[in-house]
Amino acid sequence: MVPFSVAIVLIAMNLRMAIISVPPLTTKLLGAGISSTTIGLLTTIPLLCFGGFSALIGVLVPRIGASRLVAISLAVLAVANWVRVLNQPLLLIGTAFVGLSITALNVLLPVIILENRPQETGRLNGFYTSTFNVCAAIASMLVVPAATLWDWQVTMQWLSVPAVLGLVSWWLTPKQSGTSHSVHQSKATFDWQLLKQPAVWLLALFFGGQSLVFYTVSAWLPSILTAHQLTPTTAGISQGLFQLIGVPAAYLLPQLRQDRRSLMRVMAMLLMGYVLGIGGLLVGGQSVIILELATVILGITTTAIFSLALSLVTLVAQTAVNAGIIGGVVQSIGYLLASIGPSLLGQLKTQTQSWNIVLLVLMLISAIVIFIGFTLTHRLPAQNAAN
Repeated sequence: MVPFSVAIVLIAMNLRMAIISVPPLTTKLLGAGISSTTIGLLTTIPLLCFGGFSALIGVLVPRIGASRLVAISLAVLAVANWVRVLNQPLLLIGTAFVGLSITALNVLLPVIILENRPQETGRLNGFYTSTFNVCAAIASMLVVPAATLWDWQVTMQWLSVPAVLGLVSWWLTPKQSGTSHSVHQSKATFDWQLLKQPAVWLLALFFGGQSLVFYTVSAWLPSILTAHQLTPTTAGISQGLFQLIGVPAAYLLPQLRQDRRSLMRVMAMLLMGYVLGIGGLLVGGQSVIILELATVILGITTTAIFSLALSLVTLVAQTAVNAGIIGGVVQSIGYLLASIGPSLLGQLKTQTQSWNIVLLVLMLISAIVIFIGFTLTHRLPAQNAAN
């Protein structure tokens, strides 16, 4: 038998690797005759799946069951990663199934944690968010050397291995007694009226706003740093540091006491992180120290707030089935917002010829996100966020 926490780690490994591994392979894909438009779609399609289908996955949870959906998603992911490199039509079709599978797992992980280990949601939420951040960073660093050693097709097919490991571990993991029946019981009592609760939509805006900031910074940070006269190599290292530095915060933050007073302090700290991080990029000039420090602070802040947003789903939902519905709605809105952020603010830079304007807009959006976070904290159910 596989311990539940080990299964969670092996499943979480799959949440970003198949997506984050594509951009570093751009040169090799172009060399294989794949157009730049197709290569762009390999990253865009999964994000559109995140935005368009997360809510649908939440609806399927009461009908099929979270445990079964996890197994189906991992199986589809393993097959899709293996076959999508066989020809160009399959490259796009397979990527769509990769996106759908990861969309499902994004929604389902908080659900199965709440179903099987409701008393450990903070620790396990931190566990799996830090896991997929670490694995994504490692994958982005190793994928080019691996493609040089073998070729890009074999490298992408190797991404099926973590999906198979996750599937086998989930099959061998003992589930909570009675979990299979709890879905049907919850289906009978689930009230769609909960989507009218202000806390649900505040959480959706909170998740969406922080996602927009993160994906915009991820897309344009190297360009911002090179505009400050850093070399492309240094900017690339800084991008990796930005992705990796927040992992400890992703693990620790969900484990903090999540009462209203503690959450207020966390929101204040996150606001300070945004101000110092984005502000450092604004005023850093050509100072490598200031720019790198700003990158580190911003990496910690964006990773921590993402982890917090996921843990807030379980606080708002309170039951596993509700977590599937609410998590689906929240992630749909969040990733749809995230998908427009990089292009919209990139266009703003083109129009104004200034990254400073973009950074000021990002700081404003960040302030609005934290304001929503403060408001949401006041709306959390009393038994979960008592004073």
